Amino acid sequence: MKEIEKKVNSKLFDCEKTVHAFSNDCLGDYDGCDLAKLIQSRELSRKEIIEAAINRVEKLNSHLNGLTIDNFQLALESSETVNGGYFDGVPTLIKDNMPLENFPTRHGSAAIIEPVIADENDAYIKQFLTLGFKWIGKTSLSEFGLNATTEPPNGNPVLNPWQTEYSSGASSSGSAVMVAGGAVPIAHGNDGGGSIRIPASCCGLVGLKPNRGRHISPELVKSLPVAVVSEGVLTRSVRDTAIFHAEMEKLYNNPKLPEIGLVDSPPNKRLRIGLQIDSINNYQTQPEVREIITKMASLLEGLGHQVDEVPIPIKSSLAEDFVLYWSFLAFT
Repeated sequence: MKEIEKKVNSKLFDCEKTVHAFSNDCLGDYDGCDLAKLIQSRELSRKEIIEAAINRVEKLNSHLNGLTIDNFQLALESSETVNGGYFDGVPTLIKDNMPLENFPTRHGSAAIIEPVIADENDAYIKQFLTLGFKWIGKTSLSEFGLNATTEPPNGNPVLNPWQTEYSSGASSSGSAVMVAGGAVPIAHGNDGGGSIRIPASCCGLVGLKPNRGRHISPELVKSLPVAVVSEGVLTRSVRDTAIFHAEMEKLYNNPKLPEIGLVDSPPNKRLRIGLQIDSINNYQTQPEVREIITKMASLLEGLGHQVDEVPIPIKSSLAEDFVLYWSFLAFT
């Protein structure tokens, strides 16, 4: 019986064209909060968690192409170091458009033949890692984060773990497939035109784009003519996303934005919620998606919230304006 269980749990493929690394190792299917608690209670060691995460990343990457640079050796060497922070010891991955000390940043492009080696971590990354994460690698993205799918002309596409013949989205696709496939419970992403939300949707994850300026701004964002990018995470659980933002707020609280606090229960006040189903260009939402959205609206109404269908509060010309700005970024 044990031999049969060993064979089943060591399989990478759950079914044809589906790839994952979930097994009966110490990571199980725990989210980041679970792992943090198991580390704090000493039921699991930091080192065995990092070893399991590295093993899963290696298995997944050979099929999904989600990793671009590994930090395995340093992560193992420092695995037992206590950093503090809510997610102390929890393994994570960081998108390869963020500067990390002594590592190159390639922005998903072969055009960067000699990438710059950062002298120190970006200001945002310093805030991110203060939560205690152990980063074990940098993840793939579409070229310069501009495309909505990661299919580089000079390399392998980042494949969807649920159906490898489908897109994983972009640009934070590398982080998305590693979270969805079970390598790590939470990974960094950033979002200007959907780069967290699109891969989260494609890969079945929680993907929230926070308000711009919610966290310390990276140097890359500061250099943009219009700062459309927000930093965040892709996760498999709502509570990981909620706790991440609450803990980040303890380190930096933008006085121009209302506080989030820890969202871990229903709000005391009823909410007014605006419902929009179709796009600004009047593209019709697919029937199955429309059904899910309307069911969610009904659920919220049943909980006592006010849900009203509202017109999109921006001009239709925004779509053309966005394409113009995006093209300008590609040019630069």
